[in-house]
Amino acid sequence: MLHPLERTVLKTVRSRRLAGSGDVGLVAVSGGADSMALLHLLHALRERLSIGLEVVHFDHGLREASGREAARVEEQTEALGLQFHLRRSTTLRDRKAGVQAAARAWRQEECRRLLAEGECRWVATAHQRDDQSETILLKLLRGCHLDQLQGMAWRDGPFIRPLLDVNHETLMVYLKERGVDWSEDPSNRDPHYKRNRVRHELLPLLDELAGGGAARRLESLAVQSEELHDLLDGFPVPEQSAPEKGPHWISVSGLEQLPPLAATTALHRFVQERMPGEVAFGGLHQAMGLIRSRNPAWRLDLSLGRRISRRGPRLVLETGEAPTWETLVHEVEGWRIEAPGAFQVHFHSGACETMDTMALYNIPAGASLQVRQRKDGDRFHPPWKNAPVKVKDFLRDQHIDLWERNRMPCLVLNGQVIAIYPRFVARGFDRPGPAGNRLCVGFTIP
Repeated sequence: MLHPLERTVLKTVRSRRLAGSGDVGLVAVSGGADSMALLHLLHALRERLSIGLEVVHFDHGLREASGREAARVEEQTEALGLQFHLRRSTTLRDRKAGVQAAARAWRQEECRRLLAEGECRWVATAHQRDDQSETILLKLLRGCHLDQLQGMAWRDGPFIRPLLDVNHETLMVYLKERGVDWSEDPSNRDPHYKRNRVRHELLPLLDELAGGGAARRLESLAVQSEELHDLLDGFPVPEQSAPEKGPHWISVSGLEQLPPLAATTALHRFVQERMPGEVAFGGLHQAMGLIRSRNPAWRLDLSLGRRISRRGPRLVLETGEAPTWETLVHEVEGWRIEAPGAFQVHFHSGACETMDTMALYNIPAGASLQVRQRKDGDRFHPPWKNAPVKVKDFLRDQHIDLWERNRMPCLVLNGQVIAIYPRFVARGFDRPGPAGNRLCVGFTIP
């Protein structure tokens, strides 16, 4: 007899056609509660769905316990009689920052490689209802456009998500009833990650205020957003330059001929395609107001160092000047860091356990550092070069888009650029040396 949760997942997989009869699927299992529940649910349903299963586990090599967690997943897989695939990274731990995005890309690449090499047709991931709510809330916090407030799709290429209508608590209850153990990743509690604060602080508060209905209300918002997206797709697209060529422009008259919401949507999609990054609706609304004012020449700064300028019949998208902020001083363990007040700064001398933290070595005890925008004449010494180069030339050679270069802050020690956050650390500060001091520093850029 099927467990009620197994019946729910069976109905989901069939109604949404996530798996076909005779398919062999790959289940991504981290060892946490959600992925362990997914594995056992699909295993219990394999005969009714007429599917075969294999398991893949990713050892990121970022924590000492990762080897034990891999062994635990392998033991569970063997107990179920399934084939086990282990993928280990030897490079993620060497990254100074951007580890989360790199880890996600690595996992997806390894999954696609396994699909190409074997019999598996899809990859099942354990994203669940709470993850969906967090995704929508994070989009709201970033100022996402109204027609983009959807959560994760049930299917995205070869990746399927059978648990999107089941919450985390239900999955844990299922595991306890089945006597299945799981691992807890301590990084899931780290408040340095915005998603964790949304998960553990914001979402519970909203759920309390909504009488337990926050997830349903967010799902309803996502459905309305998707319907709005489909409606706006029916409007004509204003004339614009080819995406692969500059300068980037869009027709003013084409925007004027659209209803207001369709016009701001077209402008939003244009900016996102040419210079990706969240765009606040207020800026788009202000741009349309300037168009209606009939002023033939103006310019408006957007977020992330982007600017739109009215030049006769065209709106031109280009790189604006980087914003400036009032600075604040932070002091920890004798170190002093002066940084823009809008940044959320965190630094310490211990191990760099959070994925958005950059490790710097050989920083003198009691040193003062400055976080600021790059200036003309700034020089940076890449670890692989024999001499410093201009920061401007270095970022260009690393194929960093111009609009992105303007928002990559420099860490400066005694007038010398020793790091470009979040990706590059200068020679002499990138690995332990005679001084032996280590400074782990990171901050959220607004």
